[in-house]
Amino acid sequence: MQHSPTVAAFVAERYRAALARRDPAGRDAREALLGRHILPAIGERVLREVLYRDLQALARERLASRIPLRTVRAIAAELRALFVYAREKGLYSGPVPLLENFLPSVRGLIRLYAAELERVGLDASRTDVLQRYVPAAVKKMAVAEISPAVLKRLVMMKAAAGLPPGEVRALARALFGVFQFASEAGLYRDVVPQRFLLATSWPGALPGAVVDGAIVNAARARAASRAVGR
Repeated sequence: MQHSPTVAAFVAERYRAALARRDPAGRDAREALLGRHILPAIGERVLREVLYRDLQALARERLASRIPLRTVRAIAAELRALFVYAREKGLYSGPVPLLENFLPSVRGLIRLYAAELERVGLDASRTDVLQRYVPAAVKKMAVAEISPAVLKRLVMMKAAAGLPPGEVRALARALFGVFQFASEAGLYRDVVPQRFLLATSWPGALPGAVVDGAIVNAARARAASRAVGR
């Protein structure tokens, strides 16, 4: 492998010219991402010494800073493009995260959570309820796109659809667990209080539950609409 420059030197000597050739229309926006978010963080690092986890950490730190999610995605895409180009030029040999591994989907988060439970000797089968009841469309979403209100609505809709109270409680607890894990891992910037989720089961299913009336009514309306449509 050739002598490896710093990230900043590589950008100045090679990458900026490549941007001008390959993406002249998007060059200014991509230069802004480099200047504001990437080079201040890792510009002084030797290119070949930057690790896979360093790239993930940079994107996740930007996520935690509460800049818009679309900007975080653009930063992740630019990081990937930069290090893939460095690898093409023989200046970097490490693995480069796929975009989905910078900011994983809910499906990926569930897998990570199950693996972590197994690693610490806990029962990973508690994630089975997530596999069963979290809709495919939600599993495809980025973790960072899921608000606490979406989680609450999901539990309410399952309760409205007739899911047994015990399963509703299991789903609520599993959602709390997996998103708490995501928060601790730097993948999620909202806070999901346990009481918030556990209060979302169908009225009466949990003692003393405080239920958001608007969501309950919306869930009932949707359930009634489905019943009429059958």
